[in-house]
Amino acid sequence: MVAINHLAKSYQNNVVYDDFSFHFKPGINGLLGDNGSGKTTLFNCIYGTEKFKGEINRSSSVTYLPNEPWFYPRVRGMEYLEFVCEMKGVKPDMEKIERINSFFNLPLKKFAANYSTGMKKKLGLISVFATDSDVYLLDEPFNGLDLKGAMVCRQLIKSLQSEGKVILLSSHVFEHLKEVCFVIHHLEGGQVKRSYDRTDFPALWEEIDHRYRSIDL
Repeated sequence: MVAINHLAKSYQNNVVYDDFSFHFKPGINGLLGDNGSGKTTLFNCIYGTEKFKGEINRSSSVTYLPNEPWFYPRVRGMEYLEFVCEMKGVKPDMEKIERINSFFNLPLKKFAANYSTGMKKKLGLISVFATDSDVYLLDEPFNGLDLKGAMVCRQLIKSLQSEGKVILLSSHVFEHLKEVCFVIHHLEGGQVKRSYDRTDFPALWEEIDHRYRSIDL
């Protein structure tokens, strides 16, 4: 479980969270919200790369895939994967890496900084699944992927549904979440407006469709 209690986070005069409390249970949790709704900020706070007020309780074994993975110049794809495994204290599982990359076909011997946007996202995904964690934070993992890459990403995420793992998956696209999540939390105004389980996904889509269909251009 990831337990957030009385989270407060601001950027100068922009209040993102004010007394936000929520408990994310094991399984694949979707976070749906508009750009600027605080999804990435929440992930950064959970991971520990942002200072905040309040309390966040979670396992120390956390893997984070940012929306736009960044790589140092002159670091090859395989070197990056080896570095990630070393930081996690595990030996690279070459069989697993090669199996996943058989779908992505990344040139792992080339410099990752020279990869295209989609290739960088695929390398980030391989790094996520090259090690094992208790908590996974996946910020817009489908962004930049082609059709095949998105299908592989979906299957990889489903494979994380081992007992006890907490997966937080953010997106502003409903279709990306409904296929893999057991619950979707609608984030708005620094709060979870409502949580929808799979049987309620049609109601969530109807709410979204009604809101934006009424926009008068």
